[in-house]
Amino acid sequence: MNVELNPTQSDTKAGAISVFASSDLTGLEGYLVKLVSNGGVTSAALPVSQRDIALFLVDDGGPAGNVISIEAPSSTNFRVKAKGGGTTGAVLVLADPATAADAGKVIAVPATAGRYFSPGVAEEDFADGQLVLVRPFPRIVTVASADTLSALNFTAAAATGPEVGALRDAVKAILETHGVLV
Repeated sequence: MNVELNPTQSDTKAGAISVFASSDLTGLEGYLVKLVSNGGVTSAALPVSQRDIALFLVDDGGPAGNVISIEAPSSTNFRVKAKGGGTTGAVLVLADPATAADAGKVIAVPATAGRYFSPGVAEEDFADGQLVLVRPFPRIVTVASADTLSALNFTAAAATGPEVGALRDAVKAILETHGVLV
């Protein structure tokens, strides 16, 4: 039986791919990266936001400008570098890349309101620095902000400066959580 490949899929490839490192990715095997275009050249970059869609793992890193190997996890589990500890079943999200050493690592979803990219769920308890086993389930996770509006107590007279400030902060937090305000 001859099976013809769908011609629209003739140049696809499973497994690892070779791309250029947009920054120094030496020794960052097991870290998550995203694909970027550097002057039309496909490159791998560490996430710069906890919302970045970092779908690739560094297989074999290297200095900026060098060809490296990255791979997109498939339906099988994979390992990624952890920042902090957690337990089996924890929803994992990107660690805050504002600390350069944490870019590309994962943490258990925090209580802090916001939107985060999650590569999946921990399949084991894990400690800081460990390559934690992850079952892929990529998505954006939203942690709701606390209800700070209900605590406001406006009087019949006029709102006070602190009440107006608290209202402003509460509305801002809600808008930031839902990605309307960044």
